[in-house]
Amino acid sequence: MDTGLFGGWISYSYAVSERTTPAGVTFNPGQDRRHELNVVGSWKLGRYRAGARLSMATGTPYTPITGEFTRERYDPLGNGYAPDVGGGDIQYLPGTTNSARLPFEHRLDVSITRVSTAKGVQVSPYLSIANVYAANNPAVYLYDYADSRKQVFGNFRFLPTIGARIAY
Repeated sequence: MDTGLFGGWISYSYAVSERTTPAGVTFNPGQDRRHELNVVGSWKLGRYRAGARLSMATGTPYTPITGEFTRERYDPLGNGYAPDVGGGDIQYLPGTTNSARLPFEHRLDVSITRVSTAKGVQVSPYLSIANVYAANNPAVYLYDYADSRKQVFGNFRFLPTIGARIAY
């Protein structure tokens, strides 16, 4: 919809994605996002353009880690066991493929642009802020069973950018 001063759209999608291995095991791949809602709007305010995007979505599948152990090898010279050669001596025990889902995620992005033209060249400086309210949307989990904890790494929690678009 574009009324001149305001334009925008709303979209909702529902999608299910499944894969089956050669062994006949069916699972949902990382692209399986059941519900996604986007609300986008832009406003014309004289020489300025303001925009906003609200995004909400169910989490994507991931394979949980259920445990870990230290991979060791037998050392016949020392008559004992030692960590495996080459580093990476921690071996993770994965759960069932993509049997867990990341939590519901949401964020709001906003931007403002000043449109101006000089000598046939359009210069539009802008300020854009992704994830304005710093929602902590997990992107990946790292497991540390020595400390019995799961560490969460999220997407950017507040990301301002500035720049200029130049068109001639």
